[in-house]
Amino acid sequence: MMRKRFSYFQYFIIIIIPLISFMVFQKDLDSTIKNRYSMINKNFQVEAKFMSHPFLEHHRIKGEIMINKTFYKYIYHPENVETKAISNFLWQKSCNVNGQFKAVNPNFKSNLTFFIQNIEFSSCKSYSSTLIDLLHRHKAFIYKKLRQWDINSPEKAIAFITGNTAQMEKDEIEKIKDIGIYHLLAISGTHIAIIIGIVFYMCNLFKCPLLFIKMILLFLLPVYCFYTNMSPSAIRAVSMSLIILIFPKYIMKNAMDVLGGLFIVLTLINPSLIYHIGFQFSFLITFFILFSSPLLTNVSPFKSLIYITLIAQLGSFIISAIHFHQIQWIGLISNLFFVPFYSFILFPLVIILTCFIHFPFKITMLSILFN
Repeated sequence: MMRKRFSYFQYFIIIIIPLISFMVFQKDLDSTIKNRYSMINKNFQVEAKFMSHPFLEHHRIKGEIMINKTFYKYIYHPENVETKAISNFLWQKSCNVNGQFKAVNPNFKSNLTFFIQNIEFSSCKSYSSTLIDLLHRHKAFIYKKLRQWDINSPEKAIAFITGNTAQMEKDEIEKIKDIGIYHLLAISGTHIAIIIGIVFYMCNLFKCPLLFIKMILLFLLPVYCFYTNMSPSAIRAVSMSLIILIFPKYIMKNAMDVLGGLFIVLTLINPSLIYHIGFQFSFLITFFILFSSPLLTNVSPFKSLIYITLIAQLGSFIISAIHFHQIQWIGLISNLFFVPFYSFILFPLVIILTCFIHFPFKITMLSILFN
């Protein structure tokens, strides 16, 4: 039996696509570095929207602002002013500010932080609410309710839901990285699968038709993606889930093609995504799991868990080595425990807790269980 040979056109495509990809990504990289250095350590007087509810850390106010339709983290150290009162005043306000962009992390892929030197409080005004503003307001509401429920670490619950670790202690984040489970804090397919599972379970209790359940998910998942500030890993997971919901039969036969097509579309829309660590982890680990799918057929759930953990950990070694300068062998063991614990106990509990805190009464047992 003769092996099928490639045509000249196929050889041409194989050669030209990597060249075009290199040119596109290199051009975007050069532009990113140029813009970055043009902004660093220069004084700016701009109008800024204080998007997230500010939080206090060592007498400094931190949070997220929007400048020229771009999100940045900010740090403000007011002098001779009550920081708590200022932080409450700034939320959901648009003010003229003076400050500088600085690179907290020397890595060119990291976002710049805006260090505010002065705020013109007389210029501050409330701005009209958009969907993004409403979601930020809801996150602040959840954080406040978690504190009222005496949750020991509300910042962890926020990190589990949104993937935002800004309010967590740096030492704690480093410990999580050291044991190789930092990927659990990034919104991924695991989070989306759990949310889909909860929605299906709740709807099936009320005998809802499949079409109705899919309509709920087609609305809920994009909203959740906005809730995570359009995290690249969340975009990948939500996009794949939406495609599966719409074309389930096609996905079962062509999952690798869909993953590759989605990668091409997202990087064409925003080439900078390829340098985001969550985007790299999300696509590479998903690729290795799909590539190894023949190993997962006809095996027990326990063996499947072990195989997927090993595949995901081995597949992520190259990214861990580049970004963290270490290969976390302990992750092979820790993930065998933490992945099922997180998937079946912790994250569903966070979702349930987030739902119940909207009620006017407190469920003490739920708070105790979470703590």
